[in-house]
Amino acid sequence: MEYVHTSLAETLPTNVIYADFTVHTQDESKERRSTSLYKSNGVLKATAAEPIRSLADIHAIQQYFLSHNQMRNYTMFTLGILFGLRAGDLLSLRFSHVMLPDGRFKSHCDLIEAKTRKFNNPAITPQIRKILTTYIDECCPYYKLSDPIFRSNKVNADKTFRPITITQLNRILKKAAAACNVPGHISSHSLRKTFVYHMIKSNPNSDEAKFAVQTMLNHADFKTTLIYCGITQEAVDGFRAGLGAYFATGTEETTMEKTL
Repeated sequence: MEYVHTSLAETLPTNVIYADFTVHTQDESKERRSTSLYKSNGVLKATAAEPIRSLADIHAIQQYFLSHNQMRNYTMFTLGILFGLRAGDLLSLRFSHVMLPDGRFKSHCDLIEAKTRKFNNPAITPQIRKILTTYIDECCPYYKLSDPIFRSNKVNADKTFRPITITQLNRILKKAAAACNVPGHISSHSLRKTFVYHMIKSNPNSDEAKFAVQTMLNHADFKTTLIYCGITQEAVDGFRAGLGAYFATGTEETTMEKTL
């Protein structure tokens, strides 16, 4: 009897899909993560937004907007810090969120957060009322309650006003920060972080303030809040600076700056 050698592939039906039982090791199936600060196309990877820690820097940006006749940007920047809202929620605000039909201000800005779907009602303080009054008088005296507070220069097809986008807000803030030599990575999220940072810094001994901020951010513990607003990193930097000064002077009399 003559035997004809036939490969397995030749004997299998061609219309059947077969499972691949090849065993792959963990190292083969898991891609190695890059430690580079740049993407494959040469673009710098995104970094976390930082708060604006210096009050002088905040005032410098405010003056930059005012000196360039950018009342909308001044109001958006200032209310972004005072309200402490996420950028998306800030830009989605309508006049109906802050104004009554008779032209008076509400006591609180009532809204549902887009990300969490939770109710949030930051107070409309006398300072905020003053800022909004000036903004309305100068930029939108004939507003409708349905109009966005922070309008884009573009309008919709039906001639209604369009709110500015987060991309536009990022561009506005980065340009102002660069012009004022504000350090750190400043973006739209910096406004909310700045609110948290200064609320904690201005109430260092208040457990009530800490709990209020932690609750607003929906953090499980206060340590997470400190990391979020950059205070923990600031403390580490301070300790490192103190340690560097210690070795530079060679004396134990140098004290590390206490930042918390």
